[in-house]
Amino acid sequence: MKPFPVEQAKFYHSRIYQPMELEEVLSEGDNEDEVDDEVADFEELRRLGNFDNVTIAEKKFMHMWNSVVLAWLSIIAHRNKDKKVGKKLISMADVVKEHWTTYGRNSFLDMTEECESEGANKMVAYLRETTSKSKTGDKF
Repeated sequence: MKPFPVEQAKFYHSRIYQPMELEEVLSEGDNEDEVDDEVADFEELRRLGNFDNVTIAEKKFMHMWNSVVLAWLSIIAHRNKDKKVGKKLISMADVVKEHWTTYGRNSFLDMTEECESEGANKMVAYLRETTSKSKTGDKF
C-alpha cells in the first residue's frame, strides 16, 4: 500500500473547523491570538456573576443571549469573508431563508423507531374518536 501524499490531504482547524493550508499545518508558530471558547465562556460567566442587581435566571438569560449573538456574528462573518468591498453582504435573514429553502421551516426528531406500534395505534385511534365527537368550544 502506497503512503498517502500529505500534499493531497485536506486539513481543518481543530476548533473552528475551517480549512487550513499545508503551510499553516506544518508551521511551528502557534497562534496566540486565538480565543479558547471554553475560557471565553468561563470569563463571560464570571463577569455576569459580578452583577449584583440581577437574578440568577436573568444572568443565565443574558449568557444565553450573548452566546446566540456571538454565534450569529460568527456565521455572518464566515459567510461574508470572501466578499469584495462594495458588494452586498449576506444578512442574517439571507442565511435563515437559505436554511428554510434547504431544510424547511420546521424540524423534528423522528423517534418512531423506538415506539411500540400497538400502543401508538391505540393512542391515535383514541384521539381520532375523541376529536370526531367533539364540538366547537369543547375542553379536554
